[in-house]
Amino acid sequence: PPVRFPWYRVPERGGQCGFALSRKTAKPCVWTGLDRSGTRATTLEAFLTQAPTASPRYGLWAGLLILAGLACRFWFVASGQLNLVQDEAQYWDWTRHLQLTYYSKGPLIAWIIKAGTLVAGNTELGVRLGSILGAAAFQALLYLAPARLWQRPDLGFWAVAVTASSPLFLALGIL
Repeated sequence: PPVRFPWYRVPERGGQCGFALSRKTAKPCVWTGLDRSGTRATTLEAFLTQAPTASPRYGLWAGLLILAGLACRFWFVASGQLNLVQDEAQYWDWTRHLQLTYYSKGPLIAWIIKAGTLVAGNTELGVRLGSILGAAAFQALLYLAPARLWQRPDLGFWAVAVTASSPLFLALGIL
């Protein structure tokens, strides 16, 4: 079923659109935008939840974009062009004696790095493997949220494309 948006015409606000506390006194708010087929959408809900008319394979393109970013991050870290920073070395040191808590962080970061070093050894790739896979998982969730919740895979693809081209996200996907 489509997602329901609580936008209603509220009589107390002079008939303006807003969030109504009760559906009894409010009428659905008319949205004056155009839907994807070029006709006038009748409600905000119809405008946001209408599926695109043409269906290029947004899921395929988003998956390829995520895999390309994953491959580039993996190559960059495996090539050894960037040494560990002080915090990463400290977190790696924690993995030699796992505990339930540390003085400045919880245990999850040490457990993730320990899992990476078990797979890729005590290397820079092993220490950063959790970050690389976490960035790819975040982008996959970023695609799936609008694609599944609102049935709008085009929005999911563009969200992935924006993060894939963001320099801050690219840098944080490695460190």
